[in-house]
Amino acid sequence: MCIFFLMATLFSCRDPEPSRTQSLHINLTWHTNIETACENAYWDTKPVLILFTSDWCGACTSLKAATLVDQQVVLVLQKFVLVELDIDHPIDGLANRKLMEKLSKKPGWVPSTIIITPWQKTLDELIGTLGPVEFKKFLISALDKWITDIP
Repeated sequence: MCIFFLMATLFSCRDPEPSRTQSLHINLTWHTNIETACENAYWDTKPVLILFTSDWCGACTSLKAATLVDQQVVLVLQKFVLVELDIDHPIDGLANRKLMEKLSKKPGWVPSTIIITPWQKTLDELIGTLGPVEFKKFLISALDKWITDIP
C-alpha cells in the first residue's frame, strides 16, 4: 500500500509551476545588443522582449525589482529572448532611442516593454509598469500574437 501511495505521488498530474512560496532558481539572460538578440530569437523561434529603461527612472527600478523577479513572470519570460536597452546609455543611448522611435507608438516613455518578432515587427507594447499578475497577462497575450505571426 505504501509503495502504491509513493508511486501515485511521484507520477501524479500536478501543475508543474511552483507556488509563490517555493524557491525558483532561474537565471534569465538579458541581452544589451538588439542584433544579437534578434539572431538568437530567430534560431530559437522565440519573440523578443525589449525593455527600454533609464537609470533615472524610478518606475523602471520598481518594474525590475518587483515584477520581473516574480516567479510566475519569470516562468513566462523564459519563452522570450530578453533585451534591456538604456535610452540614456553614454555609448548606445542614441541608437537605443532611435530603435525605440522605430518600434514604439510613444517613443521616449520609460519603462517601455515592446515585444517584437526576430525581424523587428512590433507585436505588442506596454508603456509604464504593471504588477506581476497583469504583466504576466500582457506577456501571454504577446505570445498568442507571436504564434499567429510565425511564418
